[in-house]
Amino acid sequence: MDYTNTANLFLIIIFSFGLAILFFGGRFVISSSVYYSYSFKVSTFFTGLILLSFATSAPELFITLESSLKGYNDISIGNILGSNITNLCLVMGICGIFCRIKYDRNSLLSNVLFMFLGGLLIWGFLFIDDSLDRLDGGLLLLIFMIFMFIFIRFSSNKEDLEANNSDECLKYSDKKGALAKYTVMFLLGILFLYIGSNLVIDTAVEFCARTGLESRIISLTVISIGTSLPELVTSLVSIFKKEHGLYLGSLVGSNIFNTYVILGLASLVSPIEELDIKTFNFDIPYMLGIYLLLIISIFVAKNNIIKKRQILLHLIFYFLFLLFIF
Repeated sequence: MDYTNTANLFLIIIFSFGLAILFFGGRFVISSSVYYSYSFKVSTFFTGLILLSFATSAPELFITLESSLKGYNDISIGNILGSNITNLCLVMGICGIFCRIKYDRNSLLSNVLFMFLGGLLIWGFLFIDDSLDRLDGGLLLLIFMIFMFIFIRFSSNKEDLEANNSDECLKYSDKKGALAKYTVMFLLGILFLYIGSNLVIDTAVEFCARTGLESRIISLTVISIGTSLPELVTSLVSIFKKEHGLYLGSLVGSNIFNTYVILGLASLVSPIEELDIKTFNFDIPYMLGIYLLLIISIFVAKNNIIKKRQILLHLIFYFLFLLFIF
């Protein structure tokens, strides 16, 4: 019996189990976050940009923080970069199979430009001293808070900032025992995220040690796809509800949250250093290139509609990304 192959197969099974736990943990957090927003009549703006961005990025948050604390820095930053690329290439491309995107130009463009700025900042921080230290993390979080203040202060749609009094709120608030149910679901989601992130990180590191595969590649691909499943599910749901313009905004919001909040927190907890040079030379530039592709698509789109062929181009760039890193 080949014990090496058996051990590797066992690691793959445990890794897959960890991703599954992460997925269900993310879904529990999303469901409970939506309940809280409707039940307590939180504004639609806060629900969409804050709660759902946090909820769909919860797997990335736990993976990044846990790997940073354990000193697996390539996994820590690779998961964020890979997730950002996966969101705007794979997830966006899959959704593009079903529909085109109609969007609000000013709102989307400002968020995309802010997302692009975040990528430039990370690239610049690494250029200065090859690391993301606590000062860098603090600056990322500060810039995010300033952006949020400006966005809320000068929002063009003031109705989004008012309390949500829709029928959906009444439906949630009228359910008996719902608060206890969703609170348990939220706590279970956090527990699942913690357990799943540890399983994924530990098995990924062990698998890389056994096979000689770079942890950077695992984090950019398999782990990133796993942590982006909540974004994919949320985007597909918005499409089936015929809210075609919402899924791109949620993907951009998730990328903003990943870059500024998650990497900012991870850097504050434990500086991210001694990274693979390919992170600086290829991974970040490729991510910025995807951002530029989206910016160009927004500018050339007619009637604020991004056509299917433009969206599917992002899917092609994802497969090119896999070709390049392997």
